[in-house]
Amino acid sequence: MMNDLRARKELLLTKAELQRIRFRHEAGQLRGSLTTRSGLLSMAASGAGKALILGAVVAFLGRGRVMGMASGALTAMSIAKTVLALVSNFRKS
Repeated sequence: MMNDLRARKELLLTKAELQRIRFRHEAGQLRGSLTTRSGLLSMAASGAGKALILGAVVAFLGRGRVMGMASGALTAMSIAKTVLALVSNFRKS
């Protein structure tokens, strides 16, 4: 009975050590991928990255200034779409 408990304890300790080694390895890989340019770009392209960047911009510039820039950008985009639609209509004629 005691030998079974000792063997089980050794097995659990070995599994725990193996798991810690795996976590350290994966953390090292993750840390390495975040320091590379492609890793940073992929993080910025993710949904969480975009939200983080937007939050940082809003915190840095202020809500009013960011909303003004967003409004201006949307206005510019709608004008550009209108101009492109008019140009394509004139080309068809």
